[in-house]
Amino acid sequence: MTHKRIACALIPDFSLAVHARDDSSLYRLPVVLADGPLETANIVALNRTAIDAGVTMAMNIAQAGTICPGLVVKRQDEQREKALSAEVCKTLYRLSPFVQESEPGLYFLDASGLDLLYKDEKLFGRKIGKTMSHCRYPIRVGTLLWVQKTSWAELARSKLASTVKPL
Repeated sequence: MTHKRIACALIPDFSLAVHARDDSSLYRLPVVLADGPLETANIVALNRTAIDAGVTMAMNIAQAGTICPGLVVKRQDEQREKALSAEVCKTLYRLSPFVQESEPGLYFLDASGLDLLYKDEKLFGRKIGKTMSHCRYPIRVGTLLWVQKTSWAELARSKLASTVKPL
């Protein structure tokens, strides 16, 4: 029987967090991200404060500004998001050689075989949180000990091999 020690690190609303990283006041204000020039832009992301003020994803920027006069509009910067997500991955690689970015802001780490560094899953999760604290992102971490009853070699010989991939 093999054991996989997996952690998931999530930076909620990563596109918004990229902007709030430089200006923490954005966590308290209604904020939306626009997908283009502000005159014709659509909303591609919005925070809880904007939602509470009545803004929805179906609105354009002008409509949202009418509903919420104090609305802060930022332009989405996908290049910057990709660069900062790569920076997060690089930071997480200090904790495990097995890091997978599922999408910007969502990362999986495998601590299998790292028992000398991380005695249990809680310690692994706390270490991720502490390591990420300097990046100035809000982060949520979940850990899990996954007991796998078949080995990867047995799985590779089975009909499921093409649909199941290890991290």
